[in-house]
Amino acid sequence: MKRILLYTLIFLLVPCVTLGSQIFSVPKLQVMDDEGDPASGWTLYFYYAGTSTPLTVYSDSSLSTSIGTSVELDSRGEYGAIYLGASAKVVLKDSDAATKWTVDNWAGGSISPLGHVCLSSYTNLATAISTVGVTETALYLDADDTLGTDLIIPATMTTIPVQGYKVTTGAHTLTIRGPIIGTAKQIADVSGGGTLALSTDSIIEYDSWDDGISGYISINIAGTKKLLLDVAANAADTYIIANKHSDSDGDSFVQVEETADEDIVRIDVAGDEKMYIGADATASYIQVNALMDEDADTMVQVEESADSDIVTIDIAGNEKLNLSADPTTSYVEAGWLMDVDHDTMVAVEGNADEDIVRIYTGGTQRIWTDSTGTSMMNNVKLRGEIQLTISSATITVTASYHSVDTEGDAASDDLETINGGGIGQLLILRANNTARTVVAKDGVGNMYLSGDCTLDSTEDTLFLMYHGTNWVEISCSDNY
Repeated sequence: MKRILLYTLIFLLVPCVTLGSQIFSVPKLQVMDDEGDPASGWTLYFYYAGTSTPLTVYSDSSLSTSIGTSVELDSRGEYGAIYLGASAKVVLKDSDAATKWTVDNWAGGSISPLGHVCLSSYTNLATAISTVGVTETALYLDADDTLGTDLIIPATMTTIPVQGYKVTTGAHTLTIRGPIIGTAKQIADVSGGGTLALSTDSIIEYDSWDDGISGYISINIAGTKKLLLDVAANAADTYIIANKHSDSDGDSFVQVEETADEDIVRIDVAGDEKMYIGADATASYIQVNALMDEDADTMVQVEESADSDIVTIDIAGNEKLNLSADPTTSYVEAGWLMDVDHDTMVAVEGNADEDIVRIYTGGTQRIWTDSTGTSMMNNVKLRGEIQLTISSATITVTASYHSVDTEGDAASDDLETINGGGIGQLLILRANNTARTVVAKDGVGNMYLSGDCTLDSTEDTLFLMYHGTNWVEISCSDNY
């Protein structure tokens, strides 16, 4: 008959899952194969209890010498002492990697420098605490319990939570005044409205707590609640009370109220106060040189050099704004200044280097000015001066003001026609010299004058308005 012979030791200590050093088997254990021969080449594999995560095991009780996560049996099918650091799942496989057996939630025998007790050895937690008293003891929470009243685990007792077990508080408070060793999914069920209160000496890590059931976790220090977490994720009931969160040497920190009830939050870095936020907004400030993106080419910078009193904005490495104490050197580099729906704006150059400024309102261009000084407002040209040399009898209207420099003989310089403009457009012709004579004749071409207007002296001026088809004289000043 095929059989597996497995020899085990009788454990001398109370069987209790611990998180201290634990011995799996000592001094030797022999495994036989199906034929009754030593299981040479077979292997023991170790995993955290209830998982497929490999668990490191050790050859000494102080857990300082690792022997890996698996142990191969020797030629006699034997292995030496194996120590566990946590409850384990153990799998035995033969030399062909076929599984022979699996044992889960195995703790082996316990070796602990402290005296210890297991909750499973007592009627309930209250009885265990009462029996042990103030003796220095490790308490393993290896069983479920429900409180019938408020309960205190004294400072002389080290609490060791065991995964899979919990204390249900009901509406009561469980206070742990001593240290807590290890990590647990839950140490207590407070869904009945009770509280888990920890002392300043307690050390605990939670992988998860929020199970969607109403309840709270709190930490009390010197009788004052310093932290409260609402398991039901009610942010209004969740808070942390702390004056300062700082680094180890205390020169970098976030501080809430340096003195009682001053209502000021501060952030210090390397001993310098970088942020000050108080109830008085006029006294609040943030001290920072540059607010920038990850590659530092887009930023808002306050003083590039010490006391330069200049604020700059850079985008993709290009300085778009420079504001300094000297307004003559300050500038904003932008193509458009516009409202949110982009139909009312000031546009500086619609395309590259056209040198035109435009003003739009309600999506319509109202005013534009170019580099020649020519301006237009709602299709009516404003004053723009050009130097115009007349070598024919026709003026092309390119601006509302012409400074006329004549040449040639008087007959060829007579103005007979002026190109049309916009309705209501004003036109001023002003003589620029006395070298030649320009005469605008009454009733000739598209000009209607009250009489001949001779522009033969500097500053002689003819003032016209366009009525749609004709230029009509408003005034002629030819007597200078």
